[in-house]
Amino acid sequence: MREIKVLLAGGKEIFREGLTRLLKEQPHISVVSQCSSRQAPTKVKETKPDVIIIDTNPVVADALMATRKISRLYPKTKIAVLTEEGNEGELLFVMEQGAQGYLTKGISVEDLIKCIELIARGEIVITPLASASLPKDLISRRNAKGRKDTEGKPCLSNRELEIVGLVANGLTNKEIAQKLSITDNTSKVHIKNILSKLQLRNRQHLAAYAVQHGLATTLSGSDSE
Repeated sequence: MREIKVLLAGGKEIFREGLTRLLKEQPHISVVSQCSSRQAPTKVKETKPDVIIIDTNPVVADALMATRKISRLYPKTKIAVLTEEGNEGELLFVMEQGAQGYLTKGISVEDLIKCIELIARGEIVITPLASASLPKDLISRRNAKGRKDTEGKPCLSNRELEIVGLVANGLTNKEIAQKLSITDNTSKVHIKNILSKLQLRNRQHLAAYAVQHGLATTLSGSDSE
């Protein structure tokens, strides 16, 4: 079996280091580098990995925007998104942007190795926990062009749109309150109302929504953490 070059991006540094040690035990897998999601496009250009695994924690927006940028600029690199909890909206978005894999963290190391091998060969891989509500037309929608039509979506106020962007960039309720000069409780209430309006379950889903609908700040020119 030929060597598979893997780049690890996103997530906590300690998690990436642990995963690096596990993957290095495989004779046919070489971890060429690890970095933050924001650094991922630059690292792909430098290291030319066969597969990049992008962890959506802690900032979902950075991971999803990195997926979009890498799939556009470096189509030979196969992308696998690693997520805490699979959800259909995020799944559809990452697949439509060109990702080959959507993996939940409940996956075993053995299954992760198999997924990397399949993804490196160009196969589309979705782990069972993420595919429970997988639509039948996913593969055709994966290649769809353009953004989804936002007509009929709930209307958010300018303040709510601002908060959505801050959530997508990983800010906590307290950090949002400080940035907007509001109380922590007001920040919490705003986010609760936004989730209710958009019929989303949590902040992670809200961050995915923000990227899908252009409400998150794009990746900065600098590749700092």
